[in-house]
Amino acid sequence: MIWITLVLTIFLSLSFLYLMDLYLKKKGSSLKKILTAQFKYTKRLVRTKRILSLFGIYLLLGAVVFTFYNLGNRIAFTRIHSGYSEWRESNGEAYLFISADDYYDLGYHTGNGLASNIALMKYELMISSLMFGIDYFSMINVAKQYMEYIPEDYLLELYGMSEGASAGSGFYLSFEDILVQSLFLEIIYGRVLPSKTISFGCTAFGTINSNNESIIGQNIDLIKPMGACGAFVLHQFRNDPLVFTYRIGACTLPMGKNEHNIVINMNLVQLNIVSELTIPYFVLARDVFSQCNTIEQCSDKFFQNHSLPYGCNLLIAQNEKILAVQCLPNEINLNYPNSTVVHSNTYLNETWQDKLADPTYSKARQDYAEVILQSAYEDKELTDSELISLLGNKPIICRDEGGLTGDGTVAFLTSTHFGIGTVHENVGLIPI
Repeated sequence: MIWITLVLTIFLSLSFLYLMDLYLKKKGSSLKKILTAQFKYTKRLVRTKRILSLFGIYLLLGAVVFTFYNLGNRIAFTRIHSGYSEWRESNGEAYLFISADDYYDLGYHTGNGLASNIALMKYELMISSLMFGIDYFSMINVAKQYMEYIPEDYLLELYGMSEGASAGSGFYLSFEDILVQSLFLEIIYGRVLPSKTISFGCTAFGTINSNNESIIGQNIDLIKPMGACGAFVLHQFRNDPLVFTYRIGACTLPMGKNEHNIVINMNLVQLNIVSELTIPYFVLARDVFSQCNTIEQCSDKFFQNHSLPYGCNLLIAQNEKILAVQCLPNEINLNYPNSTVVHSNTYLNETWQDKLADPTYSKARQDYAEVILQSAYEDKELTDSELISLLGNKPIICRDEGGLTGDGTVAFLTSTHFGIGTVHENVGLIPI
């Protein structure tokens, strides 16, 4: 449909200039006379002023074209569809609610509601991908290799997301742009193996309290500009359970909660081995949240293929249980803790240390987190307020490194609470 945008851009721009010319003629002038006079005036200026004057003319004309290009995208990609979406608020914290009955419409509403996040994420990846040792167009080529592992329904959803984001932002966001965003962690953590340690990080806490109630929570740490692409989404799809997830641009991460009180936290782990092409995590996360109502079903669904797209740790909690999982791409370690558990961006399994890109990374944070959790759990009870306090512990757990472009905590998610930013800002109540 991009050709419709181009036709509309040309038509609207020429129409605008024509109408402006008619208006000026009524005033005794014309657009041609003004531009001719401006160019003659420019020629009489010294070189620097001439360049600035010409730049001003071209900037003005470019602004006209850009305005109608943006408007053309919004018109060309507007669709009549079922369902709806709206931004809602919980204790001052915003989240996007979506209701839809087919995959295209679910994607369209998601893309439209998160349009600015997705548009920003595209340019974030175009810039930051070079830091990871791969250019944006190579990322597209790698992302396409995963398409055979993505069910047709989800591909349709991504296509709808592309059109919804293009309509919502006014910028053309192709299916390939959405595919790359959905798979950028698979590409960077599973296939590219950057030469330096990526400081994306999270710290997750979990306990089984004396009343046998589980509680888990994590901070989400990213490059801070990428944090501006993050949002929480609550969606109702057909008769599936309500699902609340954290998104980075168009990417659905295995971080969230469903109507069956299943809560999942995830920590990335950077490895020195290339992962096989396999089912992406966004597909696994969507299937788990929509189809599972027990922890055991989650485990079966996540590890059905005996192959994962990158290394990570998972905490999966429901009612009186926590399942702590350390994941290599081709091996997993399962544990049901009966007291406390801490995950960060490393492995506790001693035999896996040689698989880490940097065996020292996150070790000090892991040790520190274990100590402060054990202190808070001394009475065999970790309350919501105590968990929030742990997630707000500065500067090791609640991180803020390297100025505006450095790394930092950009969001958090617990069994009951969520928020963009840190726990020192708004703390929303998960609306499930």
